[in-house]
Amino acid sequence: MKKKKEMKIDSSFLPEEVTKSMFSVGIIMFSNVFLLNICSFSGCYDINITNIFRLNLFCNGCTDLSYHLQKYQLQIYYAIGGYSLIKVNEMVHKYTLGKNLSGN
Repeated sequence: MKKKKEMKIDSSFLPEEVTKSMFSVGIIMFSNVFLLNICSFSGCYDINITNIFRLNLFCNGCTDLSYHLQKYQLQIYYAIGGYSLIKVNEMVHKYTLGKNLSGN
């Protein structure tokens, strides 16, 4: 009987920057979902007197962490978008130089 060959993932398939950015986005998304579940489970999004007057310190911390996580998340998304635009610009530039030099 023939043995099936196992498929190996080539580590050079994705650039290192893309792998790191995917890992960063994954960590941010996991922590965002975890934080939102903890905050909603503890009643931080309920409308009551303690939340209106910000008397619950745990909910204050939860709101503060949510704000900072969102700010950090937007910075990562902007960095990934900028990196993607730079790579597309380089690809278009190489393509147009190849077309101009070959005379096509």
